[in-house]
Amino acid sequence: MTARQLEPQLTSLPDNVRNAILADRRNLRPGMVPVLKRFFAALRRRGEAPDAPSTAPFRAAARSEATLYTLLRALTRYAPHVPTTAGYELRREYYRLVRAAHIDRTKSSSSLPLSAPEDWPEPWRRMWPGLRAAPIRDTSKRRYHASICRCANVIPELALPHPAAAESPGYLFGIAAGEVFRRQGLVDRTIASYLGGLEALMRHGEGDEHSRNALCAVRDHYTRSGRGQPKAKTARVVRLVECGGFEHVVSAIGNLVETARHQADHTAQACRLRQAAAILAVAINKPARSGDMGRWRLGKELQRDPHGTWRLAWTQEKTGVETGAGELWPETGMVLDELLLCGLPRRVADAKYRVARGLNWLTQTNGNRRRPWVSGLVREVIGVPLHDLRTLAADYMRWTAPDTAADVIQSHLGHGSRQAGAAYRALSDSDAAAEAWREMRDRIGSEG
Repeated sequence: MTARQLEPQLTSLPDNVRNAILADRRNLRPGMVPVLKRFFAALRRRGEAPDAPSTAPFRAAARSEATLYTLLRALTRYAPHVPTTAGYELRREYYRLVRAAHIDRTKSSSSLPLSAPEDWPEPWRRMWPGLRAAPIRDTSKRRYHASICRCANVIPELALPHPAAAESPGYLFGIAAGEVFRRQGLVDRTIASYLGGLEALMRHGEGDEHSRNALCAVRDHYTRSGRGQPKAKTARVVRLVECGGFEHVVSAIGNLVETARHQADHTAQACRLRQAAAILAVAINKPARSGDMGRWRLGKELQRDPHGTWRLAWTQEKTGVETGAGELWPETGMVLDELLLCGLPRRVADAKYRVARGLNWLTQTNGNRRRPWVSGLVREVIGVPLHDLRTLAADYMRWTAPDTAADVIQSHLGHGSRQAGAAYRALSDSDAAAEAWREMRDRIGSEG
């Protein structure tokens, strides 16, 4: 189509959009002009600014996901000054409607199964209801369930004298399973955790007490052995420090934010970049556990005042202890605003926050993000899981003020007791003792 033929169809569009289409008409796709005309007509009708459109103009212009996709592509190419954030929100809504028509979403993947897996030995399956009904946290039950599944998976590889040794697992089962797990490359602490899940099944499922005590002995053996093995996270944190530590993390945040600004606002990639930046920014300010981060709500755990100041306080899922950072750093607040606005101008931040109150801070939806997703997103960006930033924060505190670090670490990381942070406390005490001895040596030398 020539420019002369096309121009009469574009009269209702803004001048800059019309000129962009005429200059790049070879890339114009069917349906783009009509949907752009409907969109800008809806903007004018509603009196909305082009740099801060709501969902309504997108909905008025595009009644289906396919038409909305055409509109978003057209805006990205011919009207890049128009944020497509609200279009992304509408697209998610359309996706949910499509999925609801084809997928039964009533069952949560994170819920505890009513019955044990078919590949568990029958005696184990009979004990599962006891563990499922036990008065312990669901997070612990899910962890036990995963550990028991790992134990069940290796049964065909075990050198056991009799099948009964697997049906009522005791000392022989524990030793044989441990050998297989070691061949798979697992460290002894992980092996102890897997056997601990099986022990919990027998304890709450009223399994044979003699066998359970024998299994406990093997688990304790691997626990003691594991204390002498270096933790995998130690090497990861060392590599992170060699890259610059928190300076490296801050640089990554800046790159994520800048890259997101050059992406179309309606893309999943732009959203994911901003989510990663926000998680890292908060983790530097107050290193929370990934499970807690995934369930924070705007207006509840994370609050923003009209002046742009963010505050954070929450009850930890693992310990039940309340903790928080109070007023977050201004730099952290700026990154949180980037995630909240998703390309919209900063002047609408307070209005956007009020609309999003009660929604998940990462997705601005009702659902939570599970801990593997949160930690995995961090690993994609900086090469280590989120939990390693907690360790890095503790290391910085020990290096800076070893004499007071133990108590500061317990408070900053939200440990529920002194015992929970025993490893950090021991390192802090050691550093403090070394510093005290160094000061004594200098004093003795000066007196001599």
